[in-house]
Parts: sequence; structure tokens; C-alpha cells
Amino acid sequence: MVWINPGVDVAVIAFCVVAFFNMIRWKTEDRALMKTLKEKNKRVRELMKRTDKHSKKEVEKANRELIELNMRVMKKTMPITLVSLAVFMAVFPFIRAAYEPFVFPLPFPVPWIDMQFHTQTNWLGYYFLVSLTFSAAAGVIKKLVLRAGKKGD
Repeated sequence: MVWINPGVDVAVIAFCVVAFFNMIRWKTEDRALMKTLKEKNKRVRELMKRTDKHSKKEVEKANRELIELNMRVMKKTMPITLVSLAVFMAVFPFIRAAYEPFVFPLPFPVPWIDMQFHTQTNWLGYYFLVSLTFSAAAGVIKKLVLRAGKKGD
């Protein structure tokens, strides 16, 4: 069932899916944990530039702490990832059924799996490229919002 045209439809669906998943992540993200992880990574990078024995021991200690922090982040994000995967798997058969017969022109040649440049793709390739674009834009918007929030503090 095509609403407007196949390209616009798939783009709208991709936007909605990306927005939904990003909102879930935004609401459930432990910002304090992520800030600690970022600071610890920065500290490790600084320590790795040094060559003294004390710094090497500090790097080992900080790396162990980084592993623990990363495990905590993974434990918090795993349920969200599983829910996202379930939603994704429920939606995709409907998109495929509706848009499989269509060929989607691309605005510029894109290197694809076969390492050849293509000017058109199927629904899955188009969905992938559009959702990748929306995800990148959402990341930029998130950074801008966080920066604006810090300036307002």
C-alpha cells in the first residue's frame, strides 16, 4: 500500500523508526554514567601519552575501570536493544510486502556491497541509506541540544 510515493513513504517510515528508537534511548540513557565513561576515556588517553611506570600502572587500573563501566552501559542498553529489535522485526515484513516491487533512484551514485557504484537500489538499501542519514542528523541535533542545555545552566 503506497501512500504518497514509494520514496517518500519509506523515508517517512525510516524517520519514524529512527525517531522512536532515539527517543527511547534518550529517555533511558544514564547520562551520569556516560559522562563518567567519557571522562575516564579522556584520562586513559592522557595517561597513554606518558612513558613513566606510574602512568602505565594508572592506565592498567583505568582500563579495568573502563571495562566495568562499559559492562554497566551494556547491561542498561541491552533491554532497549532487544525491544528495538522486536519492533524492527515486526515492522519490516509490512514494509517489504508493500515496497519490494519498487526501484528507488539515489540522488548520487553510492558504492554498495559489490563495491560497484549504483544509482538505484531496492527498498532495503533505500531504507538503510535514509535511516543512516536520519540517525546522523539525530546525533547532531542531540549534541546541539545538550550543548544548549549546558549553556543554560
